[in-house]
Amino acid sequence: MFKDSWKERCCKEVGETDESRTEGLAALRRHLSGNPEIHTVQADEFLLRFLRARKFDVEKSFKLLKSYLSAKKRDPELFQLSPAVEDIVHLSQGCQCILRGRTKKGQAIFVSRPGKYNLISDKSKRGGRQAVTVEEAFRTNVLALEWSLLEEMTQLAGVVSIIDMEGFSLVKHSGFLNPYHTMRTTSVVQVS
Repeated sequence: MFKDSWKERCCKEVGETDESRTEGLAALRRHLSGNPEIHTVQADEFLLRFLRARKFDVEKSFKLLKSYLSAKKRDPELFQLSPAVEDIVHLSQGCQCILRGRTKKGQAIFVSRPGKYNLISDKSKRGGRQAVTVEEAFRTNVLALEWSLLEEMTQLAGVVSIIDMEGFSLVKHSGFLNPYHTMRTTSVVQVS
């Protein structure tokens, strides 16, 4: 649970109190039990992400959770831990990171540097470990954002993204800009 200054902010901004937590979690679990086709983690920490994102409106939280699970089902390779862990090597290239500090509002700061990627269209064409596919870059972004959402402060305050376009060129990085990847990015980020 939050420190006292954050408890006050939780109450003010998202309506979170001990009572709303207990009631919201119970109501969200009732929705899940009433929909046996939905299989997901039901730990408090996980469900609170969705309740906080929708200010403890259980209906909206349930809708968001279903959208999140749909994104995971539609693009499972982006959410699987094994390939994402293998992709952690890309984090060391400085292409993206979550900064240690926070904004004055307490938001986590996600920095993306797409110009640093050495994009390739196919893994089989990888000349060295520094080259990545768009899917690998995207999966690493999802991993970083999911990791940041484990922190309650981030669930409350949110994430600010900074995109540093230095070194980015339409010729070299056009893989990021096709309609499929643009829609995919938008849909996953909006439900995460």
